[in-house]
Amino acid sequence: MPTIDHPILDDAVTFPRSCHGEQPAGKDVWLYAGLAGFALVLLGAPVFTALWDLWMTREDYSHGFLVPLISLYLIRLRWEAIRGLPIRPAFFSGIGLLLPSLAGLLVGIAGGVITVSSVSFIGLLAGLTLFLFGCRFVQLLAFPLAYLVFMTPFLDVVVDPLHHPLQVMGAKVVSTLFQNAGVPTYLDGTFIYFPNGVLEVAVQCSGAGFVISALAIGVPLAALVLHSWWSR
Repeated sequence: MPTIDHPILDDAVTFPRSCHGEQPAGKDVWLYAGLAGFALVLLGAPVFTALWDLWMTREDYSHGFLVPLISLYLIRLRWEAIRGLPIRPAFFSGIGLLLPSLAGLLVGIAGGVITVSSVSFIGLLAGLTLFLFGCRFVQLLAFPLAYLVFMTPFLDVVVDPLHHPLQVMGAKVVSTLFQNAGVPTYLDGTFIYFPNGVLEVAVQCSGAGFVISALAIGVPLAALVLHSWWSR
């Protein structure tokens, strides 16, 4: 059975002998893959148009331009192992992932909810891979596909609650520094009042949003360079 010897994974990755719903591939699998790819381009056009606007307008998501390229590079590192896998489509498992992903994609596009549409598009990629090629391909491509979440605003649900506490902490630090320098200040939440003016520690100053950018670069770098899970 195929294995990968690369620091991005453990020293050796083995695959299960069977996957529920797998069947030997037919001769037309590559034709179906081409048609699916064409459909993905059509479905993904409005998603990536919205993502492009996000990457252009939000500084904390400017790394989004790099994420698909890094994902392709991660796939390239595994290409020899991918080529050696037998194509055994998992039709039923693939349909089980495709249908909710397609529904989420259409709902997200229709409602203009970029988080839903972009995450559903990643699910659609995984579902098509499972449907056309089998679970071994999905297992091998799991990390590059999951990494694509960094190009979406999905992680905002984790970062948004951090903004206000970090704003308050930043305001306290700045106020303390001015007081130690002999400048009188009065602190009210995220506002610092001076004798001749007021300073607000804005949301952009919290630094929470840039945690995503740091992770987007740090996660693949750690996977490529560091060999053990604890060091990563």
